Amino acid sequence: MFNRKKRKVLTQIIDAANDIHILLGSHSEKGLYNAALAYELEKQGLSVKKEQSIYMLAKNGVHRTIKVDLIVEDMIIVLTQTEEKLSPDHKKRAFSFVKLTGKETGLVINFREKNMKKGITRVDVGIRP
Repeated sequence: MFNRKKRKVLTQIIDAANDIHILLGSHSEKGLYNAALAYELEKQGLSVKKEQSIYMLAKNGVHRTIKVDLIVEDMIIVLTQTEEKLSPDHKKRAFSFVKLTGKETGLVINFREKNMKKGITRVDVGIRP
């Protein structure tokens, strides 16, 4: 169920991403966007886990570690990108990360996009990409 707190946090993340995009433009490095976004969200009093490693073990015994860019307020996964154009695979990957972490919602933020409205994609576990 979508609640008020989650909606507020999503708005804070999107607003911070817009502010960073205005400040840094669309041609900086991914690491700089990650650091700036984490800083802005922490400045607003939000809890932010950075470059969180998630260990996975598949049924066939294969194990792997994936790295999530940001987890905000222990409820929203944020994956940042600096691609000219996002492919459907980016959204599928985000969906998998959200599901694997047990969260419900994620954002893919492509800072390379000139128009940030087009650069932000929301992913919800209940809605298959």
